[in-house]
Amino acid sequence: MVDKEEISRTIFGVGRADGSVLKPFTNEQEIAILGTLELLDVVDGVHDQQEKGTSLATAFSQARERFEQILILLPDEDLKTRLLAATLKAYEEWITLTRGAELNQFHGDATATVAAARMRKVFLRKIISNDLDPSAQQFVDYLIGGDLASTGTVQRKIPLPLVTRTTDAKAHPYPIQVSLQTQEFIQAVLFYAMFADTAAGAYVRLPNALSNIEKKLTEEGLAKREWERGWDYLQKYQAIFNNMIFQNVVILMRSHWDWYIRQLGEFINFARVHVTNPPLKQKQQSDLNRIGWSEITKQLVILEESCGIKFSLSPQILFDIDEMSLVRNLGLHNRWEVDDFYLRRTSSSIWELRDVRIIEIGELHAWAGSFSKLIIETSLQIAIKYVGAPNYPCA
Repeated sequence: MVDKEEISRTIFGVGRADGSVLKPFTNEQEIAILGTLELLDVVDGVHDQQEKGTSLATAFSQARERFEQILILLPDEDLKTRLLAATLKAYEEWITLTRGAELNQFHGDATATVAAARMRKVFLRKIISNDLDPSAQQFVDYLIGGDLASTGTVQRKIPLPLVTRTTDAKAHPYPIQVSLQTQEFIQAVLFYAMFADTAAGAYVRLPNALSNIEKKLTEEGLAKREWERGWDYLQKYQAIFNNMIFQNVVILMRSHWDWYIRQLGEFINFARVHVTNPPLKQKQQSDLNRIGWSEITKQLVILEESCGIKFSLSPQILFDIDEMSLVRNLGLHNRWEVDDFYLRRTSSSIWELRDVRIIEIGELHAWAGSFSKLIIETSLQIAIKYVGAPNYPCA
């Protein structure tokens, strides 16, 4: 269990050995903690606006003062109290590194510290709101003295978010449901990438971490020669593997879009039977039936023609989505190397033939934001168009 304890303490700043308890808080105590977290949201906003470290420090000082004021209300041994303290500590370390970089006293990368601070804040909010998924709940149980249960392979279905349909509804619930779930998955993919990247980086810096990993893999059948050869290959092709987590996120985000667009296509075929629509030509109907096989720009045309609607999308959204699709295809079909097709289609001018198409976290966030706006626009218009259709059987 030592590895779980060390990883937990590195990422979340608390561990099972702390002997924490988790008891219901009064409304006053919850408001006190949530008020402090809202002040940390302000710090995040200052950071996202790329303000200097002095502005970050000023914003953080308000959260620190609030924290010190509410401590008298909070039980010391409670997990929420300890996680709040650990969150404040991570934010403080992040600001120290930021100011150190501005003074040329720190030359490293504070990205992992930023991610850890934000993850702690998100985790604490979920505990307070009782919004933990089963895996997160198991982890909380572990922290307060339980254990992580081992689970076998089981069949699972993913329920859609609950959307209540009222008698005076202006939109059909199903497109809204698949829209919400797709956006949740895309945000989860981004969060998981940050979490995994930070967790891996933090763990390998622990004493004897690599030896422990090698030992575990050896026990599972990896030969010493394969371990050494693997490190040789990672170093040889480091340009590809440095950003592998972010590259995989691109593929996963498109995968969730592919699911979303197929659900819309099937729903439109269902709804057209119940709501008056202009008739479709044979090719238009064929395109709708096979909408999942088209590129995104073509998919949008198919949706508009099938529903008799027109989407309102900014050029920036279309640019981001097109670029992400091109990059995703490089990953699937050309091991992330720039090819002639990409160069002919991209609006970017910084890449040359056979370059490795590097993806940065800022670019990922921009693409995810555009995806979210695209999903909201398409789902809302289709939901309004087919408000008169009955409940969808698959919902």
